[in-house]
Amino acid sequence: MDIRAVKDAEPLDLSLYTTHPGQEEWVIPGAYIKDTAIPMSVGIQLLAKGVKCTGVVSPDMCFEVQTFISELKRRGLIVHQRIGLLRLQS
Repeated sequence: MDIRAVKDAEPLDLSLYTTHPGQEEWVIPGAYIKDTAIPMSVGIQLLAKGVKCTGVVSPDMCFEVQTFISELKRRGLIVHQRIGLLRLQS
């Protein structure tokens, strides 16, 4: 997930991304499959519990982001955060 915002009048770039445990723990190709399937599964399970919005919106508008991230971690994914200033091109 990439977020672009302004904080203290400075453009900010925030990225959240996941990696998975090594192949020793998750076994190849299972590691790659799980890294794709787990976030989709979490989203579907949260949808099944009900969401508070309708229409076409981004997932972060329907789900509590911290709940989603916690569920990913609970299933073994490693969530990373990268924060930096945007480099605006002229």
